[in-house]
Amino acid sequence: MKIDLYHGKDVASALLKVRRALGPDAVILHSGPRPGGGVEVLGADPGEVDSLRRLLSGHEMEHTLRSEAPRIRPRVVALVGPAGAGKTTALMKLALNPRGFGTRKVGIISLDTYRVSGLDEIRTYAQVAGVPLEILYHESEAAGALARLRDRDVILVDTPGRLTAVETHQPDWVRTLLALEPDEVHLACPAGIRLGLARRTRWSFERCKPTHVLLTRVDEALRDPELVGLVRGLGLPGRWISAGHDLPGSLSPALSGIINAIAASSIGGHSTPTTRRTGAGTGAGAGTAAAVAARRAGVEAAASRQAASDAASAVPRFQALG
Repeated sequence: MKIDLYHGKDVASALLKVRRALGPDAVILHSGPRPGGGVEVLGADPGEVDSLRRLLSGHEMEHTLRSEAPRIRPRVVALVGPAGAGKTTALMKLALNPRGFGTRKVGIISLDTYRVSGLDEIRTYAQVAGVPLEILYHESEAAGALARLRDRDVILVDTPGRLTAVETHQPDWVRTLLALEPDEVHLACPAGIRLGLARRTRWSFERCKPTHVLLTRVDEALRDPELVGLVRGLGLPGRWISAGHDLPGSLSPALSGIINAIAASSIGGHSTPTTRRTGAGTGAGAGTAAAVAARRAGVEAAASRQAASDAASAVPRFQALG
């Protein structure tokens, strides 16, 4: 992705350079004082940003229309991926963070019955967060679990990392996952993984029918073009990215999260930029059980703060700057 840093004696002169180089619809990733005097503006090519937006959106309209239709059961969202990819942490962020489903009634189903520590972890999270949990050992249990969680808005499904492309038989947990008929299957993929390995991972989990990619540990891989190249190489749309291990922690919309990560890397990672469009639009964790409970209690307040922040993100077009 084409990203450049432009300098000027003031904001107007720096933005003029951005306009000349990238056009009036350039995306402003960062602006602020320049060390030594003047200001600096970080701009991105609008065509490349729109291309990334289209890739991440995928069949967004189709999913939107489907979600607005009358439903006879909660939406089922599953996370799959290799061991250590951060699936359980990402799942709990989706359950607790207002950018995920933190303001909705959430239930959890775990298919990760291969590790005692994994079951203990998800049980602790669910108990502290006050989220109902179902643990399934066989596909025949799927219908009963869905019935018991029918009062939920969303059901999140945690899965084991045990799957390889060379397996000739269908593992029990995959059959159980398919019996749940998930609406979305997100492939959890560490952002620092090599593209070739990421593609092999997608191939391995193809039998789970992934619909999206969810990049995890983005804070450990803030380099461009690797991050954008990973998204393009996997060829899946994305709704969120995850960074860090805190709960509810850093969970961001995929487009703004990726661009902000790239921007942070471009300016040295010392600030957290806000992605702004120059048009009319807007742009098992490390926490203790007590911390999770406290954060869960503050979800509504966090949602309000985020809404206020999002509403303030629009900036005027260059033409209006004189």
